[in-house]
Amino acid sequence: MIMLVLGITDIIAGIILALSGLVPLSGIQLIFAIGIIYVMKGFYSTGSAAVNGFYFDLLGWFDLALGAFLILAFLGMHMGIFLFLGIAVTLKGLYTFSVSILKA
Repeated sequence: MIMLVLGITDIIAGIILALSGLVPLSGIQLIFAIGIIYVMKGFYSTGSAAVNGFYFDLLGWFDLALGAFLILAFLGMHMGIFLFLGIAVTLKGLYTFSVSILKA
């Protein structure tokens, strides 16, 4: 159940980041809050993987970058990589969502 929720939030956050070049997101407090949550999620994921000896937790690094880029979008900054990372995180969310549905 938790993986289903995390997959849905990944899809939503990835779409938000991918569309940040088309829609101005500066000043929207929800974007800032989602960014902070994803930074914490990324630190938790990469930290717990590193403690177990796995230093290449790519999905955790995606979450960390997503959170940082959402905070930058909140501040009014935009870079071209936002689109590509948004698509990558959306695909990660679709993967997580589909795996959680198939395992249920």
